[in-house]
Amino acid sequence: MAIQLYTYNSFIDTIETSFATPHLQVEKFEEGFYDDMQSFETKDERFPMMWIVPTSYIHTEHSSGIYNMRVYFLDILEKDDSNERDILSDTASIARDFTNWVRLNEANGFNLLNTPTSTPVKSVLMGYTAGWYTDYQIELTTEGSDCAIPFIGTTGGTITCPDGTVVNSGSTYSATVPSDGQLILPNIPNVDSDGTIVLTPAQTPFTATTLYNPVTEQINGVTIGTISGGTNNQLIQNTVGNLIGSEANPSIIPNSDVYINSFLVAGVGIPATKDILIRVHNTTGGTVGTSTIPSIVGNSIVRNSNGTYSASVIAEESLVLPDTNIFSSASGFTDSTPSVSTGYTINDNVYTNSDGSTGNTSEYGQLIVCTPAVQELYIYIDVETGDSLSTITITSESAGDITILSDGGLTITDLQVNSTSVNVPFTIVDTDVVEITYDVAASDATITLTGTY
Repeated sequence: MAIQLYTYNSFIDTIETSFATPHLQVEKFEEGFYDDMQSFETKDERFPMMWIVPTSYIHTEHSSGIYNMRVYFLDILEKDDSNERDILSDTASIARDFTNWVRLNEANGFNLLNTPTSTPVKSVLMGYTAGWYTDYQIELTTEGSDCAIPFIGTTGGTITCPDGTVVNSGSTYSATVPSDGQLILPNIPNVDSDGTIVLTPAQTPFTATTLYNPVTEQINGVTIGTISGGTNNQLIQNTVGNLIGSEANPSIIPNSDVYINSFLVAGVGIPATKDILIRVHNTTGGTVGTSTIPSIVGNSIVRNSNGTYSASVIAEESLVLPDTNIFSSASGFTDSTPSVSTGYTINDNVYTNSDGSTGNTSEYGQLIVCTPAVQELYIYIDVETGDSLSTITITSESAGDITILSDGGLTITDLQVNSTSVNVPFTIVDTDVVEITYDVAASDATITLTGTY
């Protein structure tokens, strides 16, 4: 490549030919020392004028040097100074144009290093002039290398320097670049983790995308999805939306507490998703209460042996039995005694037998033949979920005549007493074995045998 040797002459010529001459307001351009301006006559000269005074030259490493200079922008004053303001305005505009031309015109190869400040002057260097002077620091940006030195063999102020070669560290890329030229390096094709090509400018770091192998998510061995990278927050909730379980694997869901009438049942806990059967019994172990929440325990019925007296008693409450009235059949004798007392002494009474004979009741041990009293018999058989067969052994207290069978909502397929199928009504005695077969119970139930004894 041929490089132009930038000298002071070419520098000044560029300013004159590229700025001063084509500028519509600049009528004259001069360059010289400060003393030369003092001897300059204004008569018959063209104005406005531009005068460059060199002040210093700095030698730099990578350019053609830095020129410091003071530039005057002047015009002729009228004798009465009537055009002074116009001169200051016009010459300030020229100074501003020159500053912008140096700063903005890349083609001239100039680099303005300072921020110029203009200072007004009047009749300082020559009579009847006014205007501004401005100090500039201009670097010539053309290549400053040994190619620009006029050694033997250079002609016409130019020298041809060889092209340069650009290679990478692995020698997989090379390109030829003209001396003082510019090379735009091609983009680098980077292969991302997923195999796609990502282009980046040369010398720009490239960070590959982090790839994560898909992870299968399971709960208790059941697949619920997959995830690649990131975090999956698997919520564990109860049926009302509350978060439950420990922050561990496995996540432990604590037992539910059991309360009866707002009192915690110590030592009883219900594992999550499990059922609990709470039995409500009376003091003899019989099942009582309704299958509701709350469970309502029905009233107890208190009656005397012949049913002439009965009363309803709220569960767990007491009943004071009324006194028993004692009187003769003709009410000739009356008395009362506490119910279920320790005893009552009845005076001897004269009676008439069926044969017409009479006698007195004995004080104790009189044999009395009474009409047998029929009592109700209830046998309750508890059935739990999943049962299909119930077996009971009859005792003397549960012997009697069975007249009613309540299936408790179950489908009874067979009823046997001592391995023999029977139908209601039937009689059971002490040591009899009763077996009731039914379809598998879907829930807890109670079969009731009702009769008399």
